[in-house]
Amino acid sequence: MDQRSVGLDFRETNATNGWRVQAPANADIAPPGMYMLFVLRPKADSLSGQTMIPSVAKIVQVKKP
Repeated sequence: MDQRSVGLDFRETNATNGWRVQAPANADIAPPGMYMLFVLRPKADSLSGQTMIPSVAKIVQVKKP
Protein backbone atom coordinates (compact mmCIF):
# COMPACT_ATOMS: atom_id res chain seq x y z
CA MET A 1 0.00 0.00 0.00
CA ASP A 2 1.32 3.43 -0.93
CA GLN A 3 0.69 6.69 0.87
CA ARG A 4 1.53 10.06 -0.65
CA SER A 5 0.42 13.64 -0.94
CA VAL A 6 -0.73 15.15 -4.23
CA GLY A 7 -1.38 18.88 -4.49
CA LEU A 8 -4.61 19.79 -6.30
CA ASP A 9 -5.82 22.92 -8.05
CA PHE A 10 -8.88 24.44 -6.42
CA ARG A 11 -11.02 27.55 -6.45
CA GLU A 12 -13.69 28.98 -4.20
CA THR A 13 -17.31 28.71 -5.38
CA ASN A 14 -20.26 31.01 -4.75
CA ALA A 15 -21.66 28.52 -2.23
CA THR A 16 -20.93 29.18 1.43
CA ASN A 17 -17.60 27.51 2.29
CA GLY A 18 -17.65 25.81 -1.13
CA TRP A 19 -14.61 24.76 -3.14
CA ARG A 20 -14.22 23.18 -6.58
CA VAL A 21 -11.25 20.81 -6.78
CA GLN A 22 -9.67 19.64 -10.03
CA ALA A 23 -8.49 16.03 -10.04
CA PRO A 24 -5.11 15.28 -11.66
CA ALA A 25 -5.42 14.83 -15.43
CA ASN A 26 -3.11 11.81 -15.43
CA ALA A 27 -4.25 8.46 -13.97
CA ASP A 28 -0.59 7.70 -13.13
CA ILE A 29 -0.83 10.44 -10.48
CA ALA A 30 -4.22 9.42 -9.05
CA PRO A 31 -5.61 6.10 -10.34
CA PRO A 32 -9.38 5.57 -10.00
CA GLY A 33 -10.39 4.65 -6.47
CA MET A 34 -11.32 5.99 -3.06
CA TYR A 35 -9.24 8.77 -1.50
CA MET A 36 -9.09 10.80 1.68
CA LEU A 37 -9.20 14.52 0.84
CA PHE A 38 -7.60 16.92 3.33
CA VAL A 39 -7.28 20.69 3.33
CA LEU A 40 -4.01 21.88 4.87
CA ARG A 41 -3.65 25.12 6.80
CA PRO A 42 -0.35 27.01 6.51
CA LYS A 43 2.60 26.26 8.80
CA ALA A 44 2.25 29.76 10.27
CA ASP A 45 -1.11 28.70 11.79
CA SER A 46 0.48 25.87 13.81
CA LEU A 47 1.74 26.37 17.34
CA SER A 48 5.29 25.38 16.39
CA GLY A 49 5.26 27.01 12.96
CA GLN A 50 6.83 23.81 11.63
CA THR A 51 3.97 21.67 10.32
CA MET A 52 0.85 22.20 8.23
CA ILE A 53 -2.47 21.49 9.97
CA PRO A 54 -4.78 18.99 8.21
CA SER A 55 -8.56 19.17 8.27
CA VAL A 56 -10.79 16.20 9.03
CA ALA A 57 -10.72 14.05 5.88
CA LYS A 58 -13.57 13.74 3.41
CA ILE A 59 -13.79 10.48 1.48
CA VAL A 60 -13.97 11.08 -2.28
CA GLN A 61 -14.06 8.75 -5.28
CA VAL A 62 -11.99 9.32 -8.41
CA LYS A 63 -13.64 7.67 -11.43
CA LYS A 64 -12.38 6.91 -14.92
CA PRO A 65 -13.23 9.73 -17.36
